[in-house]
Amino acid sequence: MNPVFLRHLKGARAWLVALASVIAAVVTMLAFSDARHHDEAAIVGLSFPIPESELKALEAAAEAGDPDAQSRLAHEISRFQGPGIRAFQLIRRAADQQHPYSEYEMGMMLSGEILVWERDESEIAKLGAPVPNDVTWIKGPGGEGSSLAMDHGKAVQWFEKSAAQGVYQAWRELAVAYKDGRGVEPDPIQSTKWVRKLAEAGDPGYMLDYARRLEDGEGVEPDSIKAFAWSLFVIESTYPAKSAIGSKARAIGKRLESKLTTDEIQAARSYAKELAKHASVCVGGLERCR
Repeated sequence: MNPVFLRHLKGARAWLVALASVIAAVVTMLAFSDARHHDEAAIVGLSFPIPESELKALEAAAEAGDPDAQSRLAHEISRFQGPGIRAFQLIRRAADQQHPYSEYEMGMMLSGEILVWERDESEIAKLGAPVPNDVTWIKGPGGEGSSLAMDHGKAVQWFEKSAAQGVYQAWRELAVAYKDGRGVEPDPIQSTKWVRKLAEAGDPGYMLDYARRLEDGEGVEPDSIKAFAWSLFVIESTYPAKSAIGSKARAIGKRLESKLTTDEIQAARSYAKELAKHASVCVGGLERCR
């Protein structure tokens, strides 16, 4: 083929790739903007992709105090308008009734992991009930509207409530909060408590984190035998050997095995078998097992 033609062809391809990248970036920005900014035309309660009769029943149940309905309605609002004042209010009402996942979401909102932003101040006036005043509201991004201010201390309190009801996502947040001192004083013992709970629930990443903490004595008495057992538990599971988790497990196991005697290695293998009687490795994380 003509070299000049090839050169022009390559140039055209490069131009098309660049154009596609620009288009993708614009689409992403628009989608992000739609998610973070409230569409003035999308007033709460007017437009949802669920049947009107179902929406009315959901709103009635939420108004009557059903925490499950409050949670679902908040999610419907957030999906199409972003998490604003009304969605926050519904989540808070459900959380105040000990709705486990809503307690977790309160923690996520107060820690800034979920941005609560009402660009249109007039929406606040439309609410039939007052916005909880034990949280702080600040100017939204760019000075527009109102946004929920972060409060890591209050976030931890909500995570604790949710975690006590078995919400494993809250366990993760507490493991990090106590490790980094986010909203609480750093506490390696508390952090490791939640890491162990996640490990025992079957999360392979936290199994290896717990193995490392057992090896290093971080928040727990050092125990290389148990540390090796946890790494073996992952190694001998169905987790792909060449995956990031599989490779990490083998690296930890190899390092620990080199420090142990033959009897200690055997003890670790026995302990790993005991672990297998009460737990299993969730390939892909706990989300795949629940």
